[in-house]
Amino acid sequence: MWGMRLLPASTMIAALLCVSCAGPVRMDTDGWGVERRMQGRQPALLSISTINAGSALAKDAITRVPVRARERGRLRIAISADTSLVQAWTPGAALFDPQLDRALDRLAALGGRESRRTELRLTLMPERGARRLEALHAATDVLVIDLLFPVPAQPRSRSAVLDAALATGLHEAAHALRPAGARDRADDEYRASLVAACFRIDSAQRGDSISFSPRQVAAPKDFALAHSATEAQGVQHDLAGALGKATLEGSDRHGIAVLQAFCRQRLAQPPR
Repeated sequence: MWGMRLLPASTMIAALLCVSCAGPVRMDTDGWGVERRMQGRQPALLSISTINAGSALAKDAITRVPVRARERGRLRIAISADTSLVQAWTPGAALFDPQLDRALDRLAALGGRESRRTELRLTLMPERGARRLEALHAATDVLVIDLLFPVPAQPRSRSAVLDAALATGLHEAAHALRPAGARDRADDEYRASLVAACFRIDSAQRGDSISFSPRQVAAPKDFALAHSATEAQGVQHDLAGALGKATLEGSDRHGIAVLQAFCRQRLAQPPR
């Protein structure tokens, strides 16, 4: 059973306020990040995942089994799962294809004139055992964003869980594909949060309810995380303003079209 998509009002907020940033991630909270590095004289990209923070450290090795992948031209999105999740996530994985196609649409828009191959790799991990993975990949011929994402073994809606993972991956892809000449950190954080939100809007289905009302959260002490949270709240404010209300229902096709037009217009502006 794949189950219904149940998106509580806080789902969009959680996606936008995830501690996703282009920099180091603290071990006391789950988070994801990317950093451009040099590997000798060659460019490289470091992908950072911190998951299940607060749990005892996982002692077993990560073992990845391919679940589903979609490729379009020079773009690829690949979903893998830890061996402990394979039986729950592999059957019926072809049903993920529409979600992966929508994510490829967003990835293509992010790339702009990017000539290298770009690959987003997401590995689904059990919600137990704290892990921090720093995956360094050469970025000469292919740009690889390589992240872990914790998921329940038997979620009520696999598609909703996968949407959240893909939104996180696209957030980090926005950072990784930021033009070298762009200097405005606030603009970078805003665009990354907007890309994630626009993907969730693209994926909205009947029965979904997406809230753009910022919840009250304690301001992170870390500057990068606080900066990311501030821009994420700005995205929520702007989406609510464009929609004319704070909640989007999956059955509201007009509202979805309005927000998709807002996404196209705002993301077409060159990064500062």
